[in-house]
Amino acid sequence: MGISFVTVRDRPDLVRQMWDLPTPWPTFMQQDVVSDLTYDLMPVRYPEYQLLAVDGDRVRARVNAVPYAWSGVDDDLPENGWDFALGMAFRPEMPGPATAVCLIEARIHPDQAGSGLGSDLVRTTMPSTSNRMSGSSTALVESVGLFAIPIDIR
Repeated sequence: MGISFVTVRDRPDLVRQMWDLPTPWPTFMQQDVVSDLTYDLMPVRYPEYQLLAVDGDRVRARVNAVPYAWSGVDDDLPENGWDFALGMAFRPEMPGPATAVCLIEARIHPDQAGSGLGSDLVRTTMPSTSNRMSGSSTALVESVGLFAIPIDIR
């Protein structure tokens, strides 16, 4: 059939499969207080930022992301990466309009390893999320280690 890309907003029936993709993460990576409080809420509050790669009705890969307010100045990027972005995204009210997207996780099914699907997923995510932002500071912010790197997509 072939891979197509949809959001959870388009296919809410696939949320369970999204979460059921095998995890490559060791146990200690799954014990984060911020993610424990927010992870399950991403497809509820931000379904348009949860991108799925599907083959028919089977989820083969996913990207989980959240929007947040960022000034566009590199020095203003959070030192605590995705914990900060998740905290900002799930505040009752964002302090300003969302101008950035934090890629929380990209995961592919192990049987898709080496297929190029991971690259396709990230390439599809960038324009998909930037189209939802307003203003001129649109960026995809990727959490790397304990810091974030802006990736210009203008």
